[in-house]
Amino acid sequence: MAPTQRPSELPAGLEWRPSGSGAGELLAQTAVCALHLDLQGAQVLSFVPAGGAELLWLSPDAVRAPGKAVRGGIPVCAPWFADGPDGEHSPSHGPARTTGWELEDAQVAEDGTVRLALTTTADGVDLRLEVTAATQLHLDLTLALPAGTAPRRVEAALHSYFAVAGVDACTVQGLDGATVVDKLTGGVTEQSGDLRPTGAIDRIHRTAGPGGTVTLEDGGRSIRIESQGGADTVVWSPGAEGARSMADTPDDGWDAFLCVESACIGERADGVDHSIHLEPGGNHTLSVTYTASDAGSVPPGAERA
Repeated sequence: MAPTQRPSELPAGLEWRPSGSGAGELLAQTAVCALHLDLQGAQVLSFVPAGGAELLWLSPDAVRAPGKAVRGGIPVCAPWFADGPDGEHSPSHGPARTTGWELEDAQVAEDGTVRLALTTTADGVDLRLEVTAATQLHLDLTLALPAGTAPRRVEAALHSYFAVAGVDACTVQGLDGATVVDKLTGGVTEQSGDLRPTGAIDRIHRTAGPGGTVTLEDGGRSIRIESQGGADTVVWSPGAEGARSMADTPDDGWDAFLCVESACIGERADGVDHSIHLEPGGNHTLSVTYTASDAGSVPPGAERA
């Protein structure tokens, strides 16, 4: 689907072009950042702050086709995460990431800040994503239940793939004391100190508050992830063996990214329910701000603006 705001109506600094997904894509190049977003899934594929390196990883083998999930960037997962609390929901991570979104508003401020608002409906839930891109990247994902419908519980996540210098070089700070649901082993433990992933990892970290700050460091830069409206942080890497089973990821591609995801996830093996309870006419917003501080190095494959 084409965006509701036609190319001729877009502000200077923002361009629309056709995409493999069929929904079209938006590219922004301003004094403060470069941004690339596919209107299928409202998925940010690339963000580069001025003078900095690429924040995100996008698989060179990513499939850009209608209805196909794109490997990399920041997929929007809603209104459920993975296969849902009951393990029976399909498609994985919900239909939001493979649905066409409409561009409701687009602005480029005098200082180069880009603001986008995109909307869609997925499985009866109204979704709105607001993107603000400058020297930081900020996302607001709002889930709303139309009036006249039945109350329901939903899940959501911003499934960010960060470009890193190597998974083994990474440290994730800010999760100390969190309850951990290890999806690979099925175990439930408690995080002690910083997380240092090695190889394959798939863990939900439960915190007490509705948000917080997590920092990802890879020896070359620090990425600050500040969230509101979500009490879960997912850390995921497929590892070498997992990558070999993924057709849209190079065999060695797993070591170039680490997913650190801000989420609202329902009951799993730990019995904790952080899903969102929506009443008819109600809404909930999951907000995340990403700030990168480079220390002179650039992850392999990442370019500076």
